Amino acid sequence: MLRLSLKNHTPGMCSLVLSLSLIIPGLVSSQQSVGVVTALKGQAQLTREGDQNVLRFRDNLVLRDTIDTRARALARILFGGKSTVTVRELSRLKVHEELLPSGASRSIHDLSSGSILVNVLHKLLSPGDEIHIRTPNAIAGIRGTTIFAQYNVALAQSIFILIEGSAFVIPAGRPPISLTPLARITIEGSAATGIQVRQDTVTQADADKIVEESDPGLALKKEGRQNITEGEAEQAVKDIGATEPKNDQSTIISPTRESSVLTAPITPVISTDLPKQDHYSPKQEYYSPK
Repeated sequence: MLRLSLKNHTPGMCSLVLSLSLIIPGLVSSQQSVGVVTALKGQAQLTREGDQNVLRFRDNLVLRDTIDTRARALARILFGGKSTVTVRELSRLKVHEELLPSGASRSIHDLSSGSILVNVLHKLLSPGDEIHIRTPNAIAGIRGTTIFAQYNVALAQSIFILIEGSAFVIPAGRPPISLTPLARITIEGSAATGIQVRQDTVTQADADKIVEESDPGLALKKEGRQNITEGEAEQAVKDIGATEPKNDQSTIISPTRESSVLTAPITPVISTDLPKQDHYSPKQEYYSPK
């Protein structure tokens, strides 16, 4: 273990040591695990600092990791024991976190294509903590909420559907819009080309279908399997290596096709493990995407 003694050192040297003590923990924390893959169906890719690998069951995620899912894949990630994010098929998600002036943290789920389902347990969040979903033309603030988010690259279209709880959505260049359960908001365009916003509602059956389609365990059971094993994950690595060329940009998944969510009626499947929600009133702020 490295030991530093400040005895007989100049004030300048002491200041340098203090500065390093403030900087280095931040560098270390960027490599600390912020989430873990708790369920996986199908194949997905993990990109970390430019290195691409097959995502595996029980993989740890760190800040700035990117997940790309393939067709018919589902990946569920537990973040800090406070929220779960299910990355649905043909989706790209990047993990960010910001330290707020108050000392609380803001977790950002950066969705650049495809769709995710996010479930946040409000009572486990620390005071002041925030969880955001960011798309290229909108941002959603959630706290004690179950919400579906989708971004279609070809249409420059974001869709947010609140399944349970409360949330707000900020279209690019617009004030926040509060959502209530079963509300759907569709945002098209960009701040440069103009933003169009439409609001309506979905049925309970539609909401239940989203939850059902986002459940990796249920999907595996429908295929006659209970869960994915480490051996299967290793085999997936070998399969991809055998069928796809290395260093080929085509292996980077950039889905653009429109999802077929909410098109067919289903028998409602009620989730019994969603937490009771508290009302969340957003701060009056505006979103200006980078």
